Amino acid sequence: MERRHGRRKPEFLHPRLKEILGDTYGVMVYQEQVMEIAQALAGSRWARPTFSGRRWEEGRRLMERQKARFLEGAKGNGIPEAKAVAIFD
Repeated sequence: MERRHGRRKPEFLHPRLKEILGDTYGVMVYQEQVMEIAQALAGSRWARPTFSGRRWEEGRRLMERQKARFLEGAKGNGIPEAKAVAIFD
């Protein structure tokens, strides 16, 4: 709310995030935004079922695999690992 009312400026960890998250003031709100970020920064495509209701352990393992793919793709696009980890997290 601070960002929406102009009391705090939105922060974007990468310039491409501004075009994706600009409408939500720099906050990932929608699943579609997360999938678009994965595509834009790492070239990886995520299917919606990645985020659907799964058992905790199954979902955790799946997200670890997605994280590895994201970090590798981001590295290939010249994004420093620390910044890619911060974006993914």
